[in-house]
This record gives sequence, C-alpha cells and structure tokens, in this order.
Amino acid sequence: MRDFGGLAFAPLRDATGDLQLILGRESGFTATVRRGDHVEATGERTTSRTGEPSLRVSGWRLLSAALRPLPDRPAVRAVLTTRATVLHALRATLDRAAYTEVETPILQRAPGGAMARPFTTYGNAQHRRLALRVAPELYLKRLCVAGLDRIYELGRVFRNEGVSARHSPEFTLLEAYRTGADHASMRVLAHRLVQDVVAAAGGAARDLSGPWSVCTVCGALSEALGEEVTPDTPARLLHRWCARHGIPAPSEMDRPALIDLLYAHLVEARTGAPVFYTGFPVELSPLARADRADPRLAERWDLVAYGIELGTGCSELTDPVEQRRRLAARGTLDEDFLAALERGMAPTGGLGIGVDRLLMLLTGKPLRGTLPFGGQRGAP
Repeated sequence: MRDFGGLAFAPLRDATGDLQLILGRESGFTATVRRGDHVEATGERTTSRTGEPSLRVSGWRLLSAALRPLPDRPAVRAVLTTRATVLHALRATLDRAAYTEVETPILQRAPGGAMARPFTTYGNAQHRRLALRVAPELYLKRLCVAGLDRIYELGRVFRNEGVSARHSPEFTLLEAYRTGADHASMRVLAHRLVQDVVAAAGGAARDLSGPWSVCTVCGALSEALGEEVTPDTPARLLHRWCARHGIPAPSEMDRPALIDLLYAHLVEARTGAPVFYTGFPVELSPLARADRADPRLAERWDLVAYGIELGTGCSELTDPVEQRRRLAARGTLDEDFLAALERGMAPTGGLGIGVDRLLMLLTGKPLRGTLPFGGQRGAP
C-alpha cells in the first residue's frame, strides 16, 4: 500500500487480475488492512494517471484477516493451472482416439504392475491385509480381457519408497492400453500425447519438439563405455565397468540387473533431448512380451528426457503360462489377474506416463514445485 498525502493506493488481487483501490486517508483502510487480507470494496471505476485500472472507493469492509505472511500465490496458481491444462490435454487426446477412461481399485489385495514397496493397511470389513496400489496395470489388463479394447486411467498411485527431487511416495500416472497395438504403436501414441500437452500448455521449459530418437540400451551403453555391450556380456565384465565408473554394485547382482544399473547411471542420467530406449533384457520386464526377433530382450521402451524417465511402454505379455512362470519367479503371484489371462487376452500394447515428471519439464521446476502441497513436507 502507498500513502500520498490525502490519498492511499492499495492493490486488490483476485483470480481475474489486479485492480488498484484509491481511498481517502479518513477511510481508515491503511490503519486496518494488511497484505493478504480479504476485503470487499465498492465505488466508481476509474483509471489512474498512469493508466492503471482503479476503483475510487466509497465504502469497504474487511472480510478475512491474514495472520501469517502469504505464500507465493501467483506461482502456486500458475502451477495448478498448468497441471489442470496437462490433465485436460491428455484426456482430450485419448478421447479423440476413442479411448475410454476407466477407474480401477486403489485399495488392492495384491498390489502389482510395478516392482515397488506398497503402503499397507488392514481392512476391518474384509478382515484382511490391503495395500494402496503401486500401479493400475493388472486391473486395466483384466478390463482388456473383458472386451474393452481402448482404455486409460489417469489417477494417483502410491509407492512406499524414497523421496527425492524426482520421486514422491504418491504421484499421478497415466496408463493406456489398446488391443491390436504393440510397443511401436504405443511409441507413436506417447509422442502424440506429449506434443499435444506442450501445445496446450503454450510451450515447455525444456525442448520436447521434433521427432525423437530410438536407441537400444546395449547400443547406448556401448557408446557410453567405449566397450561393446550385448545381452550376453558376462557379469564379471559388467561388474568391472561398474567399479571403473564408481557405481556401487553388490557382488550377487546378475547380468540383467547390472545392465540396468549401468544404463541408469551412464545413459538415462546423461540423456538430453527425448529418446526412446529399447531392447531391455527380458528379465527386467516381467509383464512385457519377449522380442519376436530376439527372445533375450523385451518388446519394451523407456522414454527419457533430460535425465528423467517420463514413461514406459511395451507389447503386453498375454501368455498366461509364461506370465505365471515369471511372476512366480518374483514371488508376486496375482491369481485373479492370472485367471483373467487364462480366459484369453488379445495382443495388446500399453504405456505409462508420469504426469508429475512431465510437469517438471514443462515448468522447469523440481518435482516438489509441481505438486499442490509440495510433497507433504510441510506447509506450502
């Protein structure tokens, strides 16, 4: 607020913009109102000498007093507006492509779809242990079996793991599935989704334009290491390269896990413009179909941009016998899901995109800066 002799000037702000209040000193406004207070004012609309829209106040009242300093409201509003725009754009693109939005259970008996530690609770009515979902994947595939050929879900998932600049225990995830599709056609959909989001948001802090490269994991690792890497590279060599680059690797770690570890440190973390990485060892992708040209690998891709994994997609594994074998090897059997697969699932492509990480690239903010409540680390 500014006080000039017999007049006081105060900025009034709401979601529609700013309006300057012009008041007489006798109004008592400057002695009563503080920054952040909610006020109601009446008067005559006018324009200041500098052309600023103003209201010559004839009456006012205090609606609500602010007892603490205001947070950065414009910045918070901008993030929330961008988030709403992103969610709307994702839905609009999928709706135009004839996908049906569905909802699946958040409380699950056997959380699956991702290798992640769940939040658990006890259902008093069910008399059993329950968990918050770590991914909606297995339920969405059951809907594919039931005959829904193009579906998606956009919602929150929960993983009881670490918190960092790129990880939150709860986050917004898009998953989409289409019967008759495969990993290649889902790459096309992922590109279209991101491009439509960037257009709707009016641009991005990071360059996400243009066609994106497609590169194999072993090819990218070979370039990063200056050594030839193949799906059959012995674990002893992979351990040696980890040690050379200062990457801690437990001695019991096997070849697929070592390839994944080297990829995370030397490829994913160093990626700039968006790249689809393909050719992951099949052991790392228990829900993806083995590559028809090379069964050592999975028909799967990861979309990485500026060191951030934005999403993943694959040709879904539809063989119930092979799926049971893989899940049993990991100790994560879901009999309801497997029973659904045994009824027959058509060839299907699927993808997942992390909405919060996409917002990071759109806004240039860290993960916490894209969340309405900052990851629950305290008051905003």
